[in-house]
Amino acid sequence: TTSFLEFHPTLQERVYFSLFHVVVDSSEVGCRKPEADIYALTTERMGVPAEDIVYLDDFLANIDGARLAGWQTIHVTDPLEALDELDALIASAA
Repeated sequence: TTSFLEFHPTLQERVYFSLFHVVVDSSEVGCRKPEADIYALTTERMGVPAEDIVYLDDFLANIDGARLAGWQTIHVTDPLEALDELDALIASAA
């Protein structure tokens, strides 16, 4: 997530970080989307090949950064369409 240190307590109250295996917070690691370092660090922490990561975002610059990092991407302009795209990616990988 792209955040700042002062907002971290609010973020922890509103997001169930325990649902995720890996959380990379820009305020803690010193880089942010769409900088290449944030995608490299996230890839490393996830421990999977970049091409196995699917990234969803509504901000095109972040999508471009993730794509340059080798991630699969879904540009979210409509949530239901994005879920359909995700379902298709998952089905094609099975």
